[in-house]
Amino acid sequence: MEPYAAILTALALPADRLLRLQQLIVEREASAWDAKELSKDYRLGPENASIARAEAEAAFDQEITAVIGYPNDQKVWQMLSLSPQLADIQQTVGRDLGRIGAPLTADQTLQLAQVYKDVYAPPPVPSGASFDRTAGFDSAAGLSAADRQALARASALLTPEQLPVLQEHLSKLTTAYVQPGR
Repeated sequence: MEPYAAILTALALPADRLLRLQQLIVEREASAWDAKELSKDYRLGPENASIARAEAEAAFDQEITAVIGYPNDQKVWQMLSLSPQLADIQQTVGRDLGRIGAPLTADQTLQLAQVYKDVYAPPPVPSGASFDRTAGFDSAAGLSAADRQALARASALLTPEQLPVLQEHLSKLTTAYVQPGR
């Protein structure tokens, strides 16, 4: 629940509904994992495994909507779709921003997670080519073309105090990718 904490708090739900929402999220994720494991055990193809996962999540989705209502449910769906990016932000740049007294708001966190997903986890291309995180690397800045794109989009949502922290984080990460031996 840690990557979701600020977003869930921002929903301003009564304590009992917030607790129920957290329980449903945990149960939903466990159910999806169980469906994935069952699909392996029964050697289901990717298409059938996706169906099993979707069915496992559907019942929880309906209950989540009933517990929190619209438009809160839309934020929760977005949050769940950005889970890996939210965890990354929370563990890295989010901590750094908290240390300097400029923490991300819940909306900033969701928007930055969407930027990360759009820039660093694009959908697969038909040719099967993989995403190169270091393409267009500028050694002076320590940034790749993807980093520059992420920073450009983030400049519209982060404060002038927050943006350099993100830039430093991206520079360190990308520079580590292009170091010899990696």
